[in-house]
Amino acid sequence: MSIIEGAIRFMHTGFNEHKELFNELKQTQNPHTLFIGCSDSRVVPTLITQTLPGELFVVRNMANIVPKYRLKDEFLATTSAIDYAIIALNVENIVVCGHSNCGGCEAIWHP
Repeated sequence: MSIIEGAIRFMHTGFNEHKELFNELKQTQNPHTLFIGCSDSRVVPTLITQTLPGELFVVRNMANIVPKYRLKDEFLATTSAIDYAIIALNVENIVVCGHSNCGGCEAIWHP
């Protein structure tokens, strides 16, 4: 199935299955967990945690790296997302999820 076919299928079935939830989420989000994971295509946060849309605020990057906190004039994606999740969204939990056979972690040890 192509990505376009999947989007069309979602519009006809998946969206309707959770129509009430999406209606609530269109105004605001209130995730309970910040999930920091690898951008590896095999890691699917909502699948492995069995959560619905709106429950996770997800940050994905190579090797699920959480950079050292520092004050800068520039905005960095991961640190900005972490800051937003904690300060604006008041998430209750933070999960940093690693996985086996991570290419990013492998590259650190075998450049």
